Amino acid sequence: EADTDDQQGTLTFEEFTVFYKMMSLRRDLYLLLMCFSEKKDHLTAEELGNFLRVEQK
Repeated sequence: EADTDDQQGTLTFEEFTVFYKMMSLRRDLYLLLMCFSEKKDHLTAEELGNFLRVEQK
């Protein structure tokens, strides 16, 4: 749903922002992301990278 421009397989910054907001609204993923963000309401680039490496193998 987030990749709106001709299914090119990549996301622009704006598309990524929409994707991240969609994912953050899911309670199960929100709780998981909180584990990687030290209970903050946002992730740093390093925390996001760590989440993707660990959880999205």
